[in-house]
Amino acid sequence: MKNKTNSEIFDTAQGIQSRRMLVFACGLAIWMVGCADPNSNHPSPTQLSSRIASRGIPQEFGGNQLADSVADDGTVAVVSRGRKTSSIARVNGREIDARSFVKTLVDSRGLMLLQQLIYLEAVRAEADKRKLSVSESEVEAEYDLTLKDVSDTGDGQSLTAAQRELLIDKWTQQNGVTHVELAIAMARQALLRKMATADVRVSSDDVRKEHARVFGEKVEVRHLQLPARRTYSRVKARIDRGDPFEDLVTDYSVNSLTKARGGLLPPFTNDDPTVPRAFAKVAFELKEGEISSLFESEGNYHLIKLEQRISAESGSLGDTRNQLEKSVLGRRIAERMDSMGRELLMDANIRIDESTMRKQYAEQKKRGVIKGPDLKN
Repeated sequence: MKNKTNSEIFDTAQGIQSRRMLVFACGLAIWMVGCADPNSNHPSPTQLSSRIASRGIPQEFGGNQLADSVADDGTVAVVSRGRKTSSIARVNGREIDARSFVKTLVDSRGLMLLQQLIYLEAVRAEADKRKLSVSESEVEAEYDLTLKDVSDTGDGQSLTAAQRELLIDKWTQQNGVTHVELAIAMARQALLRKMATADVRVSSDDVRKEHARVFGEKVEVRHLQLPARRTYSRVKARIDRGDPFEDLVTDYSVNSLTKARGGLLPPFTNDDPTVPRAFAKVAFELKEGEISSLFESEGNYHLIKLEQRISAESGSLGDTRNQLEKSVLGRRIAERMDSMGRELLMDANIRIDESTMRKQYAEQKKRGVIKGPDLKN
């Protein structure tokens, strides 16, 4: 698995949730997902995402196939081969009632899927305004970016179709989402990327700043994020006792990304835009081996230890301009995708007609579990 970037790490360190690809998919239970059948008539994940981007959920994946109408109490009239039925399956002659099945599905996972579709529709409306659509190859590129985290084939090596299917299975299981939910997210990301790419420009000044960021003096630190300020007294007592900082990270840090690496962060410069200003300021004031005092950043409490200073590297701007420009462009596009997606979602006019999901949405939004606009009546 590739190392996380500072942007990804500090999103977690600062409690920012908006950069998660599945913005609404919080706490999803892992569903068992089998390997794709090569003889199946179902489209590949990429083809499914392309179809979702242009038309919505295909019928063979549930679109308008189960739900013919949804009553206000959450029950559903189910259609099977053109006729309404009360049975969706039989076990030893005993019926599994279709209405109960669909209501249970709506109660347990309906809101998760609905939120993904709401987000996609908000993005697709803007793409339609711009008269933009995405191709299958553009959707495939989104899958490739996502699969980098679980691919062990090495950079620059193409995955076979079978390898991609296996990696998609692995990714969905690890992240607790279904293939359809992932396909919705990939369709959305492909549309956002196309719109963001049209919006973003990189100036010569941007390239100069990137050169300083890449080749300037860097620091490497270990990070410990505390659950609350009151925890600091216990941590400070162990620091004074001489306990290794890595042990303190293991015992106290609530940041899963940095904790998994013993708190170690990728090296960064003093003006690295991917690093919160507070971190850089504290880090560059430390001596090697020194541990900072407790400091707060965006509502979270942190300690860092300076492991080493890394001298500035040589590298002329002319020799590296193309690569630096590509790096800045990629980062700016990702930032634009994030901000545009949030803006489109929060500005959307949303109404949920099904009573159970409407109530769940309101309750979870009030608790801060999900982010989204207020519902319309």
